[in-house]
Amino acid sequence: PVFGLRCLIDRINGSAGVWWYRYWHYIFLKKALRSSPELSGPTVIYAQCPLSAKAALEIRADGQRVIMIAHFNISQADEWAEKRGIAAHGWVGRGIRRIEETVLPRLDGIIYVSQYMKQSLETRIAELKNIPSRVIPNSCVSRIESVSAAIQGDLITIGTLEPRKNQKFLLEVLAQAKRLGYRYTLTLIGDGPDRNALTRVAQELNIADQVKLLGNQPDAARFINHHRVYVHGATMESFGIVLAEAMAARRPVLAAPVGGIPEVFDNSIEGFYWSLYDPSAAAKILIKLLEDPVLYERMAKAAEERYRRSYSAAHAGADLQTFLMSFSQD
Repeated sequence: PVFGLRCLIDRINGSAGVWWYRYWHYIFLKKALRSSPELSGPTVIYAQCPLSAKAALEIRADGQRVIMIAHFNISQADEWAEKRGIAAHGWVGRGIRRIEETVLPRLDGIIYVSQYMKQSLETRIAELKNIPSRVIPNSCVSRIESVSAAIQGDLITIGTLEPRKNQKFLLEVLAQAKRLGYRYTLTLIGDGPDRNALTRVAQELNIADQVKLLGNQPDAARFINHHRVYVHGATMESFGIVLAEAMAARRPVLAAPVGGIPEVFDNSIEGFYWSLYDPSAAAKILIKLLEDPVLYERMAKAAEERYRRSYSAAHAGADLQTFLMSFSQD
C-alpha cells in the first residue's frame, strides 16, 4: 500500500514521488536490517548504494563494518533526473547529494568500479580520500544459455531506453550503414521512456524492419551470444557491465570513450571507440569490423581474454572477497 500510493503522488508531483519511493525504501530496509538474525556480532555489511549504506550505518552494532560499492554515475541525483525527469539540482536532487556527502565519509570502506568513479567522487567529496578503498571492476559470468532461434542478429545493445543510453545514435549508425550498402540488424533489450520515440525514429530512418525492440528480458546477457557485436551509445557510464558481459560472450565491443569505459576495453584491441557525434564515421567503423573476418576474429579472441583476465568471477570476485574479508579481521 505504501508504494502503491506513490502512483497517486507521481501524478501530482514527480519529485515528491521520487522522495516517497526513496524514503520508504530506506525505512523498510532499516527495519529489515534491525530484525535480521545475521546481523549479530562482528559483521561486514555490503551496501549497494548511499541510501542502503545510510540505513546500515544507523543500525550497526559495535564491531560491524559497512562497505559500499559506488557504481552509480556521478551522483544518484543525476540518475533520477534522467529516469524520472526531476531537476538534478531541485529539492530532491539536492537532498540526494546531501545524503551522499554526509553518508559516504562515514563508511568503513568503499569500492569503486573504475578509477574514473574514484576520482569523480573524491574530487566532489574530499573526505573520501581518507577512507580505505579499492578499484575493483564488476565481475560477470560467461553466458552460454540458448534463446529462441528467432532471436538472431548482427548488433545488440542492452539498457534502459532513456536519453543517457542514447539508443537513437545506434539507429542513426544503422541508417548510415544502410546508405553505404550494408544492411545490419539491431536488437534493443530494455524498456523505458524513449521506447515510442525510438520506434518513430526507426520508421523515419526507414530501418524499422532492421530493428527489434524486445523490452525487458530476464538474464538479458544471454542474448549477446546470438549476435555478432555489442554496440553501446551511452553518453556516460561509471563502468558499463554489459561491455564486460559482451566480452564474456567473445564479442567485440563498440562504444564511446566516456566515463569509465576506457578502463573496460582498449581501442583497436577488444573493439573500437567511436564518436557519438558522427554516425557516419561510426558506421564505417562498424562496417570495417563486420566485413573483415580476420580483424573480427582477432578482436573476439582479445575480448574473451580480457574477460578472463579482468572480469571473471575468479579474478574480480577474489579481489572483492579479499577486500571485504580484511575488514572482518580488524
